[in-house]
Amino acid sequence: MEKSVDYLKAAIEKLGAKSDTKAAQSLEISKQAISQYLNESRVMDDFAAAKVAEALGIHPWEVITLCNAEREKTEERRAFWRGFRSGAAGIQAQAGCATVKGMAATALSAPALIFVVNAARELWRLC
Repeated sequence: MEKSVDYLKAAIEKLGAKSDTKAAQSLEISKQAISQYLNESRVMDDFAAAKVAEALGIHPWEVITLCNAEREKTEERRAFWRGFRSGAAGIQAQAGCATVKGMAATALSAPALIFVVNAARELWRLC
């Protein structure tokens, strides 16, 4: 996806939220923030980006780095985040594959376990 708002729209669709209020409740973000993100008057903060990624079942870094690139004021800084994002993807996949293949059972909260399972599925697919 090219823009952070695309991830947000995809998350809202995946969650089946029919209104900004429902989207806000599902993502634990204020309704005002959802509205600002959707009309692109504001870029998601890292928490919102991570919640969107969680809803989509993707690694939070993918959305967080994109949002950071969009927030930057100079092209040099935007390029840093874009490069960091693309370079980190391969490293994450390699590290994740090793982790998933050698993962031991640990006690996790339900949301954390869901996130780990979804991330493991995606990483396993990439391996």
